Formats: sequence, C-alpha cells, structure tokens
Amino acid sequence: RHTKIKERAMPGKRSCYEYKHRVLREILSKYREATSMCFYINMKNVVQHVKNSEYSRFFVSEDRAVRVIQKMIRLGGECPIKTPSTQEMYEEIYKRVMLLLNSSEELSLEDAVIRVVNAPAPKLYLSDRKTYEKINEAKHLCKTRPKR
Repeated sequence: RHTKIKERAMPGKRSCYEYKHRVLREILSKYREATSMCFYINMKNVVQHVKNSEYSRFFVSEDRAVRVIQKMIRLGGECPIKTPSTQEMYEEIYKRVMLLLNSSEELSLEDAVIRVVNAPAPKLYLSDRKTYEKINEAKHLCKTRPKR
C-alpha cells in the first residue's frame, strides 16, 4: 500500500515547501521501517531509529549552510549555533567542506558547501522531541486511511 504526502501549491515558497515535504517523506519512510520491524511499538526506540538512520542529504537549505559555514571559518571553526543537534550537524558539514577545499579540486566555498549538503547525511540532526514532532507531522500530512 503506497501513501503519498498531500501536495499543495504555495506561491513563492515552492522550493521551501518541496524541501519540507522531502524531509517528511523520508522521516515517514524511516518511521514505517522502524515500526514494521517490531511487534510492540516502543516510541523511544522508534524515534532513535528515525534519528540514527542515514538520510539522502543534510536537511538544511544550501543558503543557510553557506552563511553558517562562512561564519564558522571567520570564527576559526567555532560553531555560532548553540542548539546541540544543529551544532553537531554544522560541525559535520564544516569538517566535510574543509576536506573538500583542501583536496586537489578547485572549488569555491559555496560549491563545496552545496556539494556537502546534498551528499548523504549519517543521521537526522534533531532532538528526540523534535523528531517525535516531525514523525507526527508526517503522519498527519499523509493519507493513511481511505475515505469512506
């Protein structure tokens, strides 16, 4: 049984909207994967599975990532973001960007950040509470029951 996230047009916010739904689709997929593996659903374990699964990309906009990485370079590698999970994500992006820039390729900082952000992410960089909220949001937006 295939279900789809409801698609609605939002003028002027199309890329942001599509990006948000891409995140929710992947989270819903990981949620279903976690719940299909168990007889008794323990939401703590499900949230951990969703958080620690690999994702198709880092779920941050390219523009925002470029701005934060530029600031981290100015600060000598220190992350200006204080939220632990977001800080961890930017530190991972920064590490990968610096490796790319130090390689033999001639890339601009923006190109390196875009390449890294669109590469697979090792996990979902959200707190347990936020992950749980995103799971519920994804379930809410998904057509799970046929209309009677």
